[in-house]
Amino acid sequence: MFCPHCGTPYEAPASFCVKCGAHLTAPAPVPQPEPVAVAQTEAQPQPVVQPVAQPAVQPAAQPAVQPPFPPVSAPVVPGEPPAVDLARRTAASPLFLIAVICLTVSAVLSVITSLFAGSSMELFGELMAEFSGDAEMEALFSEFSSAMSGGMIAGTLIGMIPTILILIGLWMVYASAANRQQFLNLRGLALVKGAVVTELVVMAVGMGLVLLVMVLLLIVALVGGAEAVLDSDAAVAAIGSVVIVLLILLLVGLLVLYIVYYRKTLKSIDAALNTVRTGLPNSKVSIFVAVMCFIGAAGVLGSPSLATLASSAAQVLFGVILIQYRDRMRALEKADMP
Repeated sequence: MFCPHCGTPYEAPASFCVKCGAHLTAPAPVPQPEPVAVAQTEAQPQPVVQPVAQPAVQPAAQPAVQPPFPPVSAPVVPGEPPAVDLARRTAASPLFLIAVICLTVSAVLSVITSLFAGSSMELFGELMAEFSGDAEMEALFSEFSSAMSGGMIAGTLIGMIPTILILIGLWMVYASAANRQQFLNLRGLALVKGAVVTELVVMAVGMGLVLLVMVLLLIVALVGGAEAVLDSDAAVAAIGSVVIVLLILLLVGLLVLYIVYYRKTLKSIDAALNTVRTGLPNSKVSIFVAVMCFIGAAGVLGSPSLATLASSAAQVLFGVILIQYRDRMRALEKADMP
C-alpha cells in the first residue's frame, strides 16, 4: 500500500507514514456482492423453420445451330484450315470412294471387252478364210483379221491411257485424304489435271481428223454435184452435200462442247488445288461440269452393259460430289465475310 499524502509505500498495520508522518487509516473493506440465485428454467424447444423449396428454373432451350453443311465422316487433321478440312472430308467420303470404284470397274471391263472383241474379230477372219476355199484369200483374211484384232486392242489401250492416269490420280487423292497423319498433298490432283489435258488434246486431234475427212468428202460431193448437174442428177448430189454439211456442223458443235467441258473441268481442278495450297475457300467449281456428268450418264445408258452401267454410276456420283462441294465451299466463303 502507499501513503495517501506522499505516496511512500508502507506495510500494514502501520499507523503513521515513515516519511511524512501523516496518519494512516486502514482502507475500508469493499463489500462483496451477494450471489443472486438464478432460477433454472427448462429450455423451450424452438420451432424449426423448414426452408421453402424453390421451383427449379429450367434453362431456356437454345435453338440448335445448324452447320453450313452436313457432317461428313472423315478424318480431321489438327491445324488444317476449314477449307482444306472440307476438301479432305469430301475426298475421303464414302461417296467419293464409291465413285472411284465404279470408274475403276468400268475401265477394267472396257479393257476386257476390247480383248474379247479382238479375239472375236480374229476368229471371224479364220472362219471366212476356211469358207473361201482359196489359199490366197485364206491368207488375206487371216492377215486382215489379225491386223484388225491387234488394232482394236492397241487402240483401246492407247485410248485408255488418260483414263488410267485419272484413276491413279483419284486413288492418290483418296489415299492422301484418308491418311490422318499427313496434310493433303497435291500430286494426285496434279496428275488428274495432266491426264485431263492429255485427254482433251487426244479428243481434239481425233475430232479434228474426222472433220478434215468430212470436209474432203464435202469437196468431193460438191465436185460430183457439179458433174451431176450436167448428167441431170443434181438432186442426189444436193442431198449428199446437205447431209455432209449437217454432219460437219454436228461435229463442230460436239468439238466446241467438249472443249468447253474440259476447260471448265480444268478450272474446277485449279479451284481445288488453290484451296489446298492457300487454305482459302474457293467455290469456283463449274456447275456445267456436273450437268455434263448427268447428261453423259444418261447417254451411256443407250448401250447398256456392265462397263457402261459402272461408268454411268461414276458420272452421277461425281456430279453430286461437285454440287455438294460447291455449296459447302460457298457457305465457308460467306462465313469468312466480315
